Amino acid sequence: MRKHRVTVAIIAVLLGSLAAFAQDVQPPGPPPPAPVARSRGPVIPLEVQVTISRYQGDKRISAAPYVLAVNTNSPEAQLTMNVDVAVPSGPVPVDDKAQPFLSFNYRAVGTNIVCGASTADEGRYEVTIGIDETTVVPTPNTEPGSSQPPVTRAGMPAFRNFKSRNRLLLRDGQTRQYTAATDRITGETVRVEVSLKLVK
Repeated sequence: MRKHRVTVAIIAVLLGSLAAFAQDVQPPGPPPPAPVARSRGPVIPLEVQVTISRYQGDKRISAAPYVLAVNTNSPEAQLTMNVDVAVPSGPVPVDDKAQPFLSFNYRAVGTNIVCGASTADEGRYEVTIGIDETTVVPTPNTEPGSSQPPVTRAGMPAFRNFKSRNRLLLRDGQTRQYTAATDRITGETVRVEVSLKLVK
């Protein structure tokens, strides 16, 4: 009789364990809804021309055009045009006398442009422009056509930096000048023009 009670108790415990396990193991529910893809807008090919001009008074002394292929509502396009210029980092020659242990570092001189575009209302495009430009300051001892950087009286080249960030609303075929800045040392004025053309 005692063995029968023990057996019944063991069976009851096993049945309770099975019931609890059945409650814990539930059939998988429906999968979570997939994220809704948000449209960034149409991808339209554009041609953006950025022209960096320098003026001495009303006379234009240089103009550097850069053309970038840009797609609307897409990652930005980037253009870099640099040259490495040697910069003395050791003793400076005095009275044309050679100094020992003269060493050089190199500095990038040139232009870096980042350009993006997105569609706007009324057939316009919002163009984002970022310009970083480093140039060598011209001095009276600069010879025309010379590949050597001009130097200051201390024998070291002088550099100037130009940086611009802007957003423009342009239509197909439109050109806009958006900045003009004057160099305090040389008196030159830097002007930036941006032209947009729809690629068909």
